[in-house]
Amino acid sequence: MNGWKRTIALVITIISFLPLHAQHKIKGIVKDAHTQELIPFATLQFVGTNTGMVTDAEGAFLFELPSIPSDSLLVRVMGYARTVLFVDRKLPEQTLIFEISRGDVSLKTYEVKANVNFALILLRNIVRRKPYNNYDRLESYKYEIYNKLELDIKNLNTVKLARNRFSKPFAFILKNIDSTTENQPFLPVFLTESISDYYFQRNPKKTKEIIKASRTSGLDNESVTKFLGGMYQNINVYDNFIPVFDKSFVSPIANNGNLFYNYRITDTQYIANHRFIRMNFEPRRKGENAFIGDLWVMDSTFAIQKMSMAVPNDANINFVRKISLVQEFKPFPDSSGWFLAKDKFVVDFWTPSPKPTKTLEFIGRKTTTYEDLVYNDTAVTNLFSEKRYPQNIVVADSARARTDSFWAGHRHETLSHNEQAIYNMVDTLQKMPLFQKYSNTIRFLATGYKPFGPIEWGPYWYLFSQNRLEGFRARLDLGTTPQFHKDLYLNGYLAYGFGDDRFKGKVSALYLLKRHPRMYVYGSFVRDLDNGASYYDEVGTDNIFTLAIRKPGVPQKFMQIEEKRAEFYKEYFSGFSHHFSVVHKQFMPYDPLPGGLLSRTAAAKPIRTRTWK
Repeated sequence: MNGWKRTIALVITIISFLPLHAQHKIKGIVKDAHTQELIPFATLQFVGTNTGMVTDAEGAFLFELPSIPSDSLLVRVMGYARTVLFVDRKLPEQTLIFEISRGDVSLKTYEVKANVNFALILLRNIVRRKPYNNYDRLESYKYEIYNKLELDIKNLNTVKLARNRFSKPFAFILKNIDSTTENQPFLPVFLTESISDYYFQRNPKKTKEIIKASRTSGLDNESVTKFLGGMYQNINVYDNFIPVFDKSFVSPIANNGNLFYNYRITDTQYIANHRFIRMNFEPRRKGENAFIGDLWVMDSTFAIQKMSMAVPNDANINFVRKISLVQEFKPFPDSSGWFLAKDKFVVDFWTPSPKPTKTLEFIGRKTTTYEDLVYNDTAVTNLFSEKRYPQNIVVADSARARTDSFWAGHRHETLSHNEQAIYNMVDTLQKMPLFQKYSNTIRFLATGYKPFGPIEWGPYWYLFSQNRLEGFRARLDLGTTPQFHKDLYLNGYLAYGFGDDRFKGKVSALYLLKRHPRMYVYGSFVRDLDNGASYYDEVGTDNIFTLAIRKPGVPQKFMQIEEKRAEFYKEYFSGFSHHFSVVHKQFMPYDPLPGGLLSRTAAAKPIRTRTWK
């Protein structure tokens, strides 16, 4: 009996010690360092051992081991630099995030001599099937677009910002700096989102976009926003040429792509009982407008499932350091083809500065997803004949008034931690009186206008100036804002020359009769000096900045103009419009006197003109 008791006690003791020998778990993901896209079927291996695995279709991995064989885990993907992360052999569970960058390793390094290049055979099949796989072959289609554009600052000097007396009150925004997902930390500062319905008709070709929701948040900058506008480009990998800003690049699956690219088949995988082949590509010659990257293609239909491309480092695009493009496709509802599911465009660029150390670097990330596809349906083509949508791009009246609950239920993918931090940051800034003061001052200096409820003053650079005819000149500009009247816009100015002792001015009025399609009447009267007789490379005299930039010794020619103008404009739903105007002008040129002085009284006889259009 005692023997049985000892055996039971021994078993209990062994069981009690089992948790101490539980398996070690190492999980994580592998993604592209630039695009943040997950990389499927990446090879992982513990350094110095034969223990390893391959990530799944979502780029994730999970090791469950009785002991960790090495303190370093290596990831290898064709076209990317090898990356090694440290593994703590004492921790029972840990998470690793691999961010790998494209390397400069040439495919020729792995070239295998054979009588047949299977990659070129695959390319020929892709090109042959392009007319069937290209979604633009559809007669008509409609889908919902979710578009998101984020702007991040890369090389911020956080120490100086925290100590500067102007930026110190806003030092809390530095808490949003992300130092976990990039080798260099970045600060997300701008985010814009939109949800819209997009319509396409092939013959005759027509497009229309109805924006249902839109919002922008962050520290907006006009010059940066203009640059980001270049990211709004429609890219179709099935086209022979792909636009990237102001340049045109050869598509990896162009009809004559073999003249510009080297190809190599690097992997084969089965997903949902379908076989997919991975093919890497790189430019044949340096300096050509071609991409480096890889694609996944379905072997039976030769339709592209995913394309990842990057612009080589030797490409010459102004103010751009790095560009990556990713497109993903999904099957039609009836599995008769593949349609665009996701489009991603990531750009590293910089703003010029006289001092290289002061140059700011930015990351622009544009992500577009496509859902609710409807194709070859009369409901799509009928929309183009509806008079309620005359423009190609229509913004719904409620687009900018959507609530947070609407966005949470309608955006195609949830916001990341960084993206949500932008909204939180701006909400906090908007409640700070000091920030309102700074932003209003910057807006006034940039635009020149200062609103006072229904009245607006500006631009300020016309406030005073000086010339030889008028001497010191003062001018006051006033106009109305939508608070005064949503359809009536009044504008004018009054100027006085202390040298010629005369008043000048202008008054104008525009009444908007109809917004869609646009129709208005306009009238104006002006009596002032006209710069039409100035030299072609001169700056107008009625400007505060001319005091500093006007060339000395260059004679000024002046002409007084008196103009009466009336206009009527009407636009139709078809896009046709007409514009009627009646103009009466009277010119009174001033004659220069010997010695370069200008007469204040010796004006020529008035020259009158009448114009009907």
